[in-house]
Amino acid sequence: MINILNVILFIVLEAMLLVLFGISPKSLYGSALKARIRSPEKNYRQVRRAMLVPRKLNFLQKHREEAIEVLKQGSSRLDYDTYIRLVVVCSAVGFGIGLAFNNILMSLILAGGLAYAPVQYLKFRQIGNVVALNDQLESALNIISNSYIQGDDIIQAVRENIGRVEGPLQVVLKDFLVDTQFIDANLKKAILRMKVKINNRYFRQWCDHLIMCQKDRELKSTLLPIMEEMSDTKKMQAELDTMMYRIYKDFASVVGVVAASIPMMRMINKEWYDFLVSTFPGKLIMAITCAVILFATAYVIKTNKPVSIS
Repeated sequence: MINILNVILFIVLEAMLLVLFGISPKSLYGSALKARIRSPEKNYRQVRRAMLVPRKLNFLQKHREEAIEVLKQGSSRLDYDTYIRLVVVCSAVGFGIGLAFNNILMSLILAGGLAYAPVQYLKFRQIGNVVALNDQLESALNIISNSYIQGDDIIQAVRENIGRVEGPLQVVLKDFLVDTQFIDANLKKAILRMKVKINNRYFRQWCDHLIMCQKDRELKSTLLPIMEEMSDTKKMQAELDTMMYRIYKDFASVVGVVAASIPMMRMINKEWYDFLVSTFPGKLIMAITCAVILFATAYVIKTNKPVSIS
């Protein structure tokens, strides 16, 4: 039994190292030798084919791309190397929990599931950051739009109200002022550069209408309906947050009860506990339960998306 555990532990640690260094398992077995045998023409054809048809990513590569994208979009200070170390630690903890119950299947499920815990946590934080940014957008764009309608100068409107704006939006507006003053005086190009910096459909609409206003000043009134839509969306987001809070609360309660039932069962009914820990059907039940909890957690986080993101 000890030899089997050592073999499985070696396989898991090898998989962790592959993920850590971003190495595909295919690259370890025969791909280097085949690449040497291929002729330059075949290599050239493969390069052209790769440029025309994007290569499908395998499971590890998809996870790596997803993690890098979340790290870029989020406000976390983690870099990718630190994130990978955190993934390895979480995976090792999950594997150790399974070994504590002498359940190899549970170890493998927890090792793989908890490896996703850091990226799921970053996604959860990213949702909160996006909601906070949307709240700032609603108030800031409303102030700037009213100032622009009165003064008929978008640069002056931004300059007068930038001190009342906080967070990432203030950085975007500062970059807009720098672009118009020192880099390129073309106001349309500066607005287009500002438009792509925030992933919010109302902000993109606001920028599009702002560009149209530079051609026809009479279109300034079209900015106000966007503010009204943002206000309605803010109310919808508040209702959604309340509903999701209840879902999170109920889900956490259910998971807590399921997780606490195992040690409680040891005190209440020792025979049931021995059945879960010692027999194969019991170990299978515990492994399936862990898999369901991990899958449900990822699904709950995935379904919670800010209203204003298109």
